[in-house]
Amino acid sequence: MNKSRCKQIDIIKAILCILVVLGHAITQDIRQNVIANDLFNFIYTFHMPVFFILSGIIYSNYEIKYNFKDIIRKKTPRLILPYITMSLLAYLIVNTAIVARNFIINETYLIKGIYNLSDMFKGIVFSNTNIDKHLWFIYVLFIIIIANSIIRKYIEKEKIELLVISLILAVLSYRYIYTEYMLLARILYYNFYFQLGAIIFKNYFNSKTKVIPFKSTSVLFNIIIFIICNFILLIIRKKGVYLAINPILSMGSSISAFYLLYYISNIIKSQLIIKILDVISKYNYEIYLIHNPFITIGIITVLLKLEFINIVFVILIGVITSISISILIAKFIINKSKVLRYIICGKNK
Repeated sequence: MNKSRCKQIDIIKAILCILVVLGHAITQDIRQNVIANDLFNFIYTFHMPVFFILSGIIYSNYEIKYNFKDIIRKKTPRLILPYITMSLLAYLIVNTAIVARNFIINETYLIKGIYNLSDMFKGIVFSNTNIDKHLWFIYVLFIIIIANSIIRKYIEKEKIELLVISLILAVLSYRYIYTEYMLLARILYYNFYFQLGAIIFKNYFNSKTKVIPFKSTSVLFNIIIFIICNFILLIIRKKGVYLAINPILSMGSSISAFYLLYYISNIIKSQLIIKILDVISKYNYEIYLIHNPFITIGIITVLLKLEFINIVFVILIGVITSISISILIAKFIINKSKVLRYIICGKNK
């Protein structure tokens, strides 16, 4: 990948990072507002699938050359170590808060209600009961990357059959797999998007290929698909029913969203916007790891107590403040220490 295409990836990652924080800022209390609830559902229709498409592209262009042992060696500290560290930190903070509450209300049994070692072990290993729910992404991504590394030991080239099989499994998981055990349903569902990035869209950022041309008809087509899919999904969700077409609509929304984000990443000219997105992209992993639940939810909870602030401003302030605080913590605390940088972000350098 050349520098300009890496810049496109950075822009897309930054936009997706903002959407992740925005989604977490629309808390359950805020979702009592109909418009906020619709916005929440809209974001969650496509932003995580696009993350997995991007991950598949990066895997196909950068990481596929590594053997299985190298993948384990690189990805375990990068994904699993931060997952374990942030999970343990979340359990520590929550347990401390519970003990403090019990002490304040004169509860004689101070450890009542806390998570024990067994709870923590099960929550972290199997993830479905992990107290820090937002960490599911790196857990699922790690398993998908490892599984693909094993599969590609026996398949020399990316085959369209892999994409077809992953599509079938994704549709089945969306409808018929209800267990959250080891997040199996999510692994099967998001693996389709990972394969989509690794097999179909991998050349979008490959310097060996020509820049994908943007035709006005293609852009318009994807805008229409994006709007139609999300509009129908919105109506279906409001009725509280499931239709067999749901996963297809979600996929249509996500694929068109990726194309439109790719288009946006190529047409942004404002240096101010690019500079802001560059900073967010630089710290996007740190923002993801530390912004939730305590920073974002804490800020939103406080702002909601101030009844004179409009809900729109509550969300905006929550998003901007969460991103800003996360960047400051990353820049002036985490990145100043090799130990913290390694155990929290899995970075050696």
